[in-house]
Amino acid sequence: MTDFTIGERLLLHLYRYRSLDQNEIYNIPWELTQDGIATTLCISRAHASIELKKLKNKERVVEYQAHVKGGKVKRYVYYLNPEGLKAAAEVQKKADDAGIDVKTLLDLKCQDPTMAFDSMTPEDKYALGCACAFRVPVPLTILEEHKRAIIPADASGMTVINKDVRERYLSAASPEDMRSWHSFAADEWLENRTDLRDYDEAFRIVERTYHLLKAGRKSEACRSISNNIYDLMYVDDRDFLDALLTVTNPPEKNLLDVLALTCDIAINVSDYKIARETAERMVDTVVFEGEENEEHGDAQGYAYLAEVYALRGMRDEADKFIRLVQESNSALAKLILADVLIDMKEYGSAADEIDKLTNIPRANEASVFRRFYTIAKLNLALREDSAADITVKGCVPEVPPTEEYIIKMLNMAFASAESRGKALVRSLAKSYGYRDLFR
Repeated sequence: MTDFTIGERLLLHLYRYRSLDQNEIYNIPWELTQDGIATTLCISRAHASIELKKLKNKERVVEYQAHVKGGKVKRYVYYLNPEGLKAAAEVQKKADDAGIDVKTLLDLKCQDPTMAFDSMTPEDKYALGCACAFRVPVPLTILEEHKRAIIPADASGMTVINKDVRERYLSAASPEDMRSWHSFAADEWLENRTDLRDYDEAFRIVERTYHLLKAGRKSEACRSISNNIYDLMYVDDRDFLDALLTVTNPPEKNLLDVLALTCDIAINVSDYKIARETAERMVDTVVFEGEENEEHGDAQGYAYLAEVYALRGMRDEADKFIRLVQESNSALAKLILADVLIDMKEYGSAADEIDKLTNIPRANEASVFRRFYTIAKLNLALREDSAADITVKGCVPEVPPTEEYIIKMLNMAFASAESRGKALVRSLAKSYGYRDLFR
Protein backbone atom coordinates (compact mmCIF):
# COMPACT_ATOMS: atom_id res chain seq x y z
CA MET A 1 0.00 0.00 0.00
CA THR A 2 1.27 3.48 -0.90
CA ASP A 3 2.28 5.52 2.14
CA PHE A 4 1.74 9.25 2.48
CA THR A 5 3.74 11.49 4.79
CA ILE A 6 2.06 14.00 7.07
CA GLY A 7 3.43 16.74 4.80
CA GLU A 8 1.76 15.15 1.77
CA ARG A 9 -1.50 14.76 3.60
CA LEU A 10 -1.29 18.43 4.60
CA LEU A 11 -0.84 19.41 0.94
CA LEU A 12 -3.87 17.32 -0.02
CA HIS A 13 -5.92 18.92 2.74
CA LEU A 14 -5.13 22.48 1.62
CA TYR A 15 -5.60 21.43 -2.02
CA ARG A 16 -9.29 20.82 -1.31
CA TYR A 17 -9.68 24.56 -0.69
CA ARG A 18 -7.84 25.73 -3.82
CA SER A 19 -10.97 27.34 -5.30
CA LEU A 20 -11.42 29.78 -2.39
CA ASP A 21 -10.67 33.44 -3.03
CA GLN A 22 -7.45 34.23 -1.18
CA ASN A 23 -8.41 37.91 -1.05
CA GLU A 24 -11.42 37.09 1.13
CA ILE A 25 -10.86 37.80 4.82
CA TYR A 26 -14.31 36.92 6.24
CA ASN A 27 -16.02 33.56 6.91
CA ILE A 28 -12.90 31.54 6.18
CA PRO A 29 -13.27 27.79 6.96
CA TRP A 30 -11.88 26.84 10.36
CA GLU A 31 -10.18 23.87 8.65
CA LEU A 32 -7.60 26.31 7.22
CA THR A 33 -6.37 27.34 10.69
CA GLN A 34 -3.55 25.52 12.44
CA ASP A 35 -6.06 23.93 14.85
CA GLY A 36 -8.32 22.91 11.97
CA ILE A 37 -5.42 21.34 10.08
CA ALA A 38 -4.28 19.43 13.19
CA THR A 39 -7.79 18.13 13.84
CA THR A 40 -8.35 17.05 10.23
CA LEU A 41 -5.05 15.18 10.02
CA CYS A 42 -5.32 13.75 13.56
CA ILE A 43 -1.98 15.21 14.58
CA SER A 44 -1.01 17.49 17.43
CA ARG A 45 -1.08 21.26 17.01
CA ALA A 46 2.68 21.31 17.52
CA HIS A 47 3.14 18.76 14.73
CA ALA A 48 0.92 20.84 12.42
CA SER A 49 3.05 23.90 13.22
CA ILE A 50 6.24 22.04 12.26
CA GLU A 51 4.76 20.80 8.97
CA LEU A 52 3.45 24.26 8.07
CA LYS A 53 6.87 25.76 8.79
CA LYS A 54 8.43 23.25 6.38
CA LEU A 55 5.96 24.26 3.66
CA LYS A 56 6.62 27.96 4.32
CA ASN A 57 10.37 27.37 4.03
CA LYS A 58 9.75 25.68 0.68
CA GLU A 59 7.57 28.65 -0.30
CA ARG A 60 4.51 26.46 -0.88
CA VAL A 61 2.01 28.15 1.46
CA VAL A 62 0.94 31.68 2.28
CA GLU A 63 -0.07 32.70 5.78
CA TYR A 64 -2.31 35.64 6.67
CA GLN A 65 -4.91 36.72 9.21
CA ALA A 66 -8.64 36.47 8.50
CA HIS A 67 -11.99 36.10 10.27
CA VAL A 68 -12.89 32.44 10.66
CA LYS A 69 -16.50 31.18 10.57
CA GLY A 70 -17.89 31.14 14.09
CA GLY A 71 -14.92 33.06 15.50
CA LYS A 72 -14.84 36.57 16.95
CA VAL A 73 -11.18 37.43 16.32
CA LYS A 74 -8.80 37.11 13.39
CA ARG A 75 -6.70 33.96 13.16
CA TYR A 76 -3.86 32.83 10.96
CA VAL A 77 -5.04 30.79 7.97
CA TYR A 78 -3.07 28.97 5.30
CA TYR A 79 -3.45 28.65 1.52
CA LEU A 80 -1.37 26.99 -1.16
CA ASN A 81 0.50 29.32 -3.47
CA PRO A 82 1.28 28.31 -7.11
CA GLU A 83 4.29 26.19 -6.03
CA GLY A 84 2.16 24.51 -3.37
CA LEU A 85 -0.66 23.84 -5.83
CA LYS A 86 1.81 22.19 -8.19
CA ALA A 87 3.22 19.99 -5.41
CA ALA A 88 -0.27 19.09 -4.17
CA ALA A 89 -1.38 18.14 -7.70
CA GLU A 90 1.54 15.70 -7.87
CA VAL A 91 0.50 14.11 -4.55
CA GLN A 92 -3.10 13.94 -5.80
CA LYS A 93 -1.88 12.07 -8.91
CA LYS A 94 0.10 9.72 -6.67
CA ALA A 95 -3.10 8.90 -4.76
CA ASP A 96 -5.14 8.51 -7.96
CA ASP A 97 -2.55 6.18 -9.50
CA ALA A 98 -2.63 4.04 -6.35
CA GLY A 99 -6.45 3.96 -6.40
CA ILE A 100 -6.68 5.72 -3.03
CA ASP A 101 -9.57 8.00 -2.17
CA VAL A 102 -8.12 11.21 -0.74
CA LYS A 103 -11.05 11.51 1.70
CA THR A 104 -9.90 8.25 3.30
CA LEU A 105 -6.52 9.80 3.97
CA LEU A 106 -7.89 12.98 5.45
CA ASP A 107 -11.21 12.42 7.20
CA LEU A 108 -11.42 10.74 10.62
CA LYS A 109 -14.71 9.17 9.63
CA CYS A 110 -13.14 7.53 6.57
CA GLN A 111 -10.00 6.19 8.23
CA ASP A 112 -9.58 2.64 9.46
CA PRO A 113 -9.73 3.01 13.27
CA THR A 114 -7.15 0.30 13.98
CA MET A 115 -4.64 1.83 11.56
CA ALA A 116 -5.36 5.32 12.92
CA PHE A 117 -4.77 4.19 16.50
CA ASP A 118 -1.58 2.37 15.49
CA SER A 119 -0.20 5.57 13.97
CA MET A 120 -0.76 7.61 17.17
CA THR A 121 1.31 8.02 20.29
CA PRO A 122 -0.17 6.34 23.41
CA GLU A 123 -1.08 9.78 24.75
CA ASP A 124 -2.92 10.79 21.56
CA LYS A 125 -4.71 7.45 21.39
CA TYR A 126 -5.88 7.87 24.98
CA ALA A 127 -7.07 11.43 24.32
CA LEU A 128 -9.05 10.45 21.21
CA GLY A 129 -10.45 7.37 22.97
CA CYS A 130 -11.66 9.46 25.91
CA ALA A 131 -13.26 11.97 23.56
CA CYS A 132 -15.02 9.13 21.70
CA ALA A 133 -16.29 7.66 24.99
CA PHE A 134 -18.35 10.78 25.69
CA ARG A 135 -21.77 10.49 24.05
CA VAL A 136 -22.24 14.24 23.68
CA PRO A 137 -20.00 17.15 22.65
CA VAL A 138 -17.81 18.26 25.55
CA PRO A 139 -15.33 21.14 25.94
CA LEU A 140 -11.73 20.40 25.02
CA THR A 141 -10.80 21.96 28.36
CA ILE A 142 -11.61 18.70 30.13
CA LEU A 143 -8.46 17.26 28.56
CA GLU A 144 -4.95 18.25 29.48
CA GLU A 145 -3.73 21.00 27.17
CA HIS A 146 -1.03 18.94 25.44
CA LYS A 147 -3.61 16.26 24.53
CA ARG A 148 -6.27 18.48 22.98
CA ALA A 149 -4.95 18.97 19.48
CA ILE A 150 -5.65 15.40 18.39
CA ILE A 151 -9.40 15.81 19.06
CA PRO A 152 -11.79 16.96 16.31
CA ALA A 153 -13.41 20.15 17.59
CA ASP A 154 -15.32 23.17 16.35
CA ALA A 155 -14.37 26.84 16.57
CA SER A 156 -16.00 27.14 20.00
CA GLY A 157 -13.78 24.39 21.43
CA MET A 158 -16.44 21.65 21.63
CA THR A 159 -15.62 18.14 20.41
CA VAL A 160 -17.12 17.16 17.05
CA ILE A 161 -17.33 13.38 16.71
CA ASN A 162 -20.47 11.94 15.14
CA LYS A 163 -22.03 8.76 16.48
CA ASP A 164 -20.88 6.55 13.60
CA VAL A 165 -17.25 7.63 13.97
CA ARG A 166 -17.41 7.30 17.75
CA GLU A 167 -18.78 3.77 17.58
CA ARG A 168 -16.28 2.66 14.93
CA TYR A 169 -13.31 3.87 16.96
CA LEU A 170 -14.63 2.40 20.21
CA SER A 171 -15.21 -0.94 18.47
CA ALA A 172 -11.51 -1.04 17.55
CA ALA A 173 -10.41 -0.64 21.17
CA SER A 174 -9.35 -3.37 23.55
CA PRO A 175 -11.63 -4.04 26.55
CA GLU A 176 -8.94 -2.57 28.82
CA ASP A 177 -8.76 0.65 26.77
CA MET A 178 -12.55 0.91 26.68
CA ARG A 179 -12.80 0.64 30.46
CA SER A 180 -10.05 3.21 30.88
CA TRP A 181 -11.71 5.73 28.54
CA HIS A 182 -15.15 5.31 30.08
CA SER A 183 -13.62 5.59 33.54
CA PHE A 184 -12.15 8.96 32.55
CA ALA A 185 -15.56 10.09 31.29
CA ALA A 186 -17.27 8.89 34.46
CA ASP A 187 -14.83 10.83 36.62
CA GLU A 188 -15.40 14.00 34.60
CA TRP A 189 -19.18 13.74 35.09
CA LEU A 190 -18.67 12.76 38.74
CA GLU A 191 -16.56 15.80 39.47
CA ASN A 192 -19.44 18.03 38.36
CA ARG A 193 -16.96 20.21 36.51
CA THR A 194 -17.88 23.77 35.63
CA ASP A 195 -17.03 22.92 32.01
CA LEU A 196 -19.93 20.42 31.89
CA ARG A 197 -22.58 22.44 33.71
CA ASP A 198 -24.29 23.45 30.49
CA TYR A 199 -25.87 20.02 30.83
CA ASP A 200 -28.52 19.82 33.56
CA GLU A 201 -28.03 17.72 36.68
CA ALA A 202 -30.43 14.95 35.63
CA PHE A 203 -28.53 14.51 32.34
CA ARG A 204 -25.19 14.46 34.15
CA ILE A 205 -26.48 11.73 36.48
CA VAL A 206 -27.51 9.58 33.51
CA GLU A 207 -24.14 9.99 31.78
CA ARG A 208 -22.22 9.48 35.02
CA THR A 209 -24.01 6.19 35.70
CA TYR A 210 -23.68 5.01 32.09
CA HIS A 211 -19.90 5.51 32.08
CA LEU A 212 -19.50 3.84 35.48
CA LEU A 213 -21.30 0.82 34.04
CA LYS A 214 -19.15 0.81 30.89
CA ALA A 215 -15.99 1.23 32.97
CA GLY A 216 -16.83 -1.89 34.96
CA ARG A 217 -17.03 0.08 38.21
CA LYS A 218 -19.98 -2.03 39.35
CA SER A 219 -20.21 -1.01 43.01
CA GLU A 220 -20.14 2.72 42.19
CA ALA A 221 -22.64 2.27 39.36
CA CYS A 222 -25.07 0.36 41.59
CA ARG A 223 -24.72 2.98 44.31
CA SER A 224 -25.48 5.69 41.75
CA ILE A 225 -28.57 3.75 40.65
CA SER A 226 -29.90 3.46 44.19
CA ASN A 227 -29.18 7.11 44.97
CA ASN A 228 -30.65 8.44 41.71
CA ILE A 229 -33.22 5.89 40.60
CA TYR A 230 -35.93 8.52 40.03
CA ASP A 231 -33.59 10.44 37.70
CA LEU A 232 -32.87 7.26 35.78
CA MET A 233 -36.23 5.49 35.55
CA TYR A 234 -37.39 7.41 32.47
CA VAL A 235 -34.20 6.83 30.48
CA ASP A 236 -35.13 5.77 26.94
CA ASP A 237 -31.75 4.53 25.78
CA ARG A 238 -30.86 1.10 24.42
CA ASP A 239 -27.14 1.64 25.01
CA PHE A 240 -27.80 2.39 28.68
CA LEU A 241 -29.90 -0.77 28.99
CA ASP A 242 -27.16 -2.89 27.39
CA ALA A 243 -24.62 -1.43 29.83
CA LEU A 244 -26.97 -2.10 32.74
CA LEU A 245 -27.40 -5.73 31.69
CA THR A 246 -23.68 -6.31 32.24
CA VAL A 247 -24.33 -6.06 35.99
CA THR A 248 -25.38 -9.65 36.56
CA ASN A 249 -24.81 -9.83 40.33
CA PRO A 250 -25.41 -6.44 41.97
CA PRO A 251 -24.59 -5.95 45.66
CA GLU A 252 -27.54 -7.19 47.70
CA LYS A 253 -28.34 -3.75 49.09
CA ASN A 254 -28.77 -2.40 45.53
CA LEU A 255 -30.31 -5.50 43.96
CA LEU A 256 -33.99 -4.50 43.90
CA ASP A 257 -33.15 -0.99 42.65
CA VAL A 258 -31.05 -2.41 39.80
CA LEU A 259 -33.78 -4.88 38.84
CA ALA A 260 -36.50 -2.20 39.01
CA LEU A 261 -34.46 0.16 36.84
CA THR A 262 -33.81 -2.62 34.33
CA CYS A 263 -37.56 -3.22 34.09
CA ASP A 264 -38.28 0.50 33.67
CA ILE A 265 -35.74 1.08 30.91
CA ALA A 266 -36.55 -2.18 29.11
CA ILE A 267 -40.21 -1.10 29.02
CA ASN A 268 -39.17 2.38 27.85
CA VAL A 269 -37.30 0.90 24.85
CA SER A 270 -40.05 -1.70 24.23
CA ASP A 271 -37.84 -4.69 25.04
CA TYR A 272 -40.62 -6.60 26.75
CA LYS A 273 -38.65 -9.85 26.82
CA ILE A 274 -35.93 -8.32 29.03
CA ALA A 275 -38.58 -6.54 31.12
CA ARG A 276 -40.49 -9.78 31.67
CA GLU A 277 -37.39 -11.83 32.53
CA THR A 278 -36.19 -9.15 34.97
CA ALA A 279 -39.62 -8.84 36.60
CA GLU A 280 -39.73 -12.62 37.03
CA ARG A 281 -36.35 -12.42 38.75
CA MET A 282 -37.76 -9.73 41.07
CA VAL A 283 -40.60 -12.04 42.03
CA ASP A 284 -38.06 -14.55 43.37
CA THR A 285 -35.88 -11.94 45.12
CA VAL A 286 -35.65 -11.50 48.86
CA VAL A 287 -33.19 -8.95 50.25
CA PHE A 288 -32.17 -9.29 53.88
CA GLU A 289 -31.62 -6.09 55.85
CA GLY A 290 -30.14 -7.07 59.19
CA GLU A 291 -31.03 -10.22 61.06
CA GLU A 292 -34.79 -9.75 61.23
CA ASN A 293 -35.78 -7.42 58.38
CA GLU A 294 -36.23 -8.56 54.84
CA GLU A 295 -37.60 -6.96 51.70
CA HIS A 296 -39.48 -9.01 49.10
CA GLY A 297 -39.48 -8.08 45.44
CA ASP A 298 -42.39 -10.32 44.48
CA ALA A 299 -45.18 -7.73 44.54
CA GLN A 300 -43.10 -5.15 42.62
CA GLY A 301 -42.26 -7.86 40.11
CA TYR A 302 -45.98 -8.62 39.70
CA ALA A 303 -46.65 -4.91 39.03
CA TYR A 304 -44.05 -4.83 36.28
CA LEU A 305 -45.39 -8.08 34.80
CA ALA A 306 -48.88 -6.56 34.73
CA GLU A 307 -47.50 -3.58 32.80
CA VAL A 308 -45.56 -5.75 30.34
CA TYR A 309 -48.53 -7.95 29.50
CA ALA A 310 -50.87 -4.95 29.25
CA LEU A 311 -48.50 -3.24 26.82
CA ARG A 312 -48.35 -6.42 24.75
CA GLY A 313 -52.14 -6.48 24.55
CA MET A 314 -52.42 -9.63 26.69
CA ARG A 315 -55.03 -8.32 29.10
CA ASP A 316 -56.00 -11.66 30.65
CA GLU A 317 -52.37 -12.26 31.69
CA ALA A 318 -52.08 -8.67 32.92
CA ASP A 319 -55.21 -9.07 35.07
CA LYS A 320 -53.73 -12.15 36.70
CA PHE A 321 -50.74 -10.14 37.93
CA ILE A 322 -52.90 -7.16 38.86
CA ARG A 323 -54.81 -9.46 41.22
CA LEU A 324 -51.55 -10.76 42.71
CA VAL A 325 -50.47 -7.18 43.47
CA GLN A 326 -53.86 -6.40 44.99
CA GLU A 327 -53.60 -9.48 47.22
CA SER A 328 -50.10 -8.55 48.43
CA ASN A 329 -49.17 -6.54 51.50
CA SER A 330 -46.89 -4.18 49.58
CA ALA A 331 -48.15 -0.61 49.53
CA LEU A 332 -45.31 0.37 47.21
CA ALA A 333 -46.22 -2.31 44.67
CA LYS A 334 -49.87 -1.22 44.74
CA LEU A 335 -48.82 2.37 44.08
CA ILE A 336 -46.59 1.23 41.20
CA LEU A 337 -49.66 -0.59 39.88
CA ALA A 338 -51.73 2.60 40.20
CA ASP A 339 -49.04 4.42 38.21
CA VAL A 340 -49.30 1.75 35.50
CA LEU A 341 -53.11 2.08 35.44
CA ILE A 342 -52.80 5.86 35.00
CA ASP A 343 -50.56 5.30 31.97
CA MET A 344 -53.20 2.88 30.63
CA LYS A 345 -55.83 5.65 31.18
CA GLU A 346 -57.75 3.41 33.59
CA TYR A 347 -58.15 6.33 35.97
CA GLY A 348 -60.98 4.90 38.05
CA SER A 349 -59.07 1.71 38.79
CA ALA A 350 -55.95 3.73 39.63
CA ALA A 351 -57.97 5.89 42.04
CA ASP A 352 -59.43 2.80 43.70
CA GLU A 353 -55.93 1.41 44.33
CA ILE A 354 -54.79 4.72 45.83
CA ASP A 355 -57.86 5.07 48.05
CA LYS A 356 -57.20 1.66 49.60
CA LEU A 357 -53.95 3.04 51.00
CA THR A 358 -55.04 5.79 53.36
CA ASN A 359 -53.22 4.49 56.44
CA ILE A 360 -49.64 3.94 55.32
CA PRO A 361 -47.34 4.02 58.39
CA ARG A 362 -45.10 7.09 58.44
CA ALA A 363 -42.11 4.80 58.82
CA ASN A 364 -42.80 3.53 55.29
CA GLU A 365 -41.36 6.71 53.81
CA ALA A 366 -41.07 5.44 50.24
CA SER A 367 -44.77 4.53 50.09
CA VAL A 368 -45.90 7.74 51.81
CA PHE A 369 -44.05 9.74 49.19
CA ARG A 370 -45.22 7.53 46.33
CA ARG A 371 -48.88 7.94 47.36
CA PHE A 372 -48.73 11.76 47.19
CA TYR A 373 -46.81 11.53 43.91
CA THR A 374 -49.34 9.15 42.35
CA ILE A 375 -52.28 11.29 43.47
CA ALA A 376 -50.63 14.31 41.84
CA LYS A 377 -49.96 12.36 38.64
CA LEU A 378 -53.55 11.07 38.49
CA ASN A 379 -55.07 14.52 38.92
CA LEU A 380 -52.69 16.05 36.38
CA ALA A 381 -53.63 13.34 33.87
CA LEU A 382 -57.35 13.90 34.50
CA ARG A 383 -57.02 17.63 33.99
CA GLU A 384 -55.29 17.06 30.63
CA ASP A 385 -57.64 14.29 29.40
CA SER A 386 -60.97 15.94 28.67
CA ALA A 387 -62.43 12.59 27.63
CA ALA A 388 -61.72 10.97 30.99
CA ASP A 389 -64.76 9.39 32.63
CA ILE A 390 -64.39 9.19 36.40
CA THR A 391 -66.55 9.96 39.40
CA VAL A 392 -65.36 11.82 42.48
CA LYS A 393 -63.02 9.69 44.62
CA GLY A 394 -61.12 10.24 47.83
CA CYS A 395 -57.96 11.09 45.88
CA VAL A 396 -59.92 12.98 43.21
CA PRO A 397 -62.15 15.36 45.21
CA GLU A 398 -63.26 17.33 42.15
CA VAL A 399 -63.72 16.56 38.46
CA PRO A 400 -62.01 18.17 36.69
CA PRO A 401 -59.33 18.61 39.35
CA THR A 402 -58.51 22.14 40.46
CA GLU A 403 -55.06 23.63 40.04
CA GLU A 404 -55.00 24.45 43.76
CA TYR A 405 -55.43 20.76 44.67
CA ILE A 406 -52.84 19.62 42.13
CA ILE A 407 -50.25 22.08 43.45
CA LYS A 408 -51.05 20.99 47.00
CA MET A 409 -50.41 17.31 46.12
CA LEU A 410 -47.20 18.18 44.27
CA ASN A 411 -45.98 20.14 47.28
CA MET A 412 -46.88 17.31 49.67
CA ALA A 413 -45.08 14.81 47.45
CA PHE A 414 -42.03 17.04 47.32
CA ALA A 415 -42.05 17.62 51.08
CA SER A 416 -42.31 13.89 51.84
CA ALA A 417 -39.61 12.86 49.36
CA GLU A 418 -36.00 12.15 50.09
CA SER A 419 -33.53 13.74 47.66
CA ARG A 420 -33.92 11.12 44.95
CA GLY A 421 -37.73 11.37 45.07
CA LYS A 422 -37.63 15.15 44.72
CA ALA A 423 -36.16 14.70 41.23
CA LEU A 424 -39.18 12.64 40.21
CA VAL A 425 -41.63 15.27 41.49
CA ARG A 426 -39.73 18.03 39.68
CA SER A 427 -39.83 16.01 36.46
CA LEU A 428 -43.57 15.40 36.77
CA ALA A 429 -44.29 19.05 37.54
CA LYS A 430 -42.18 20.26 34.61
CA SER A 431 -43.84 17.87 32.19
CA TYR A 432 -47.16 19.56 32.94
CA GLY A 433 -45.83 23.12 32.77
CA TYR A 434 -45.01 23.80 36.45
CA ARG A 435 -41.39 24.70 35.74
CA ASP A 436 -40.80 27.10 38.61
CA LEU A 437 -42.67 25.28 41.38
CA PHE A 438 -39.64 23.79 43.15
CA ARG A 439 -36.76 26.20 42.66
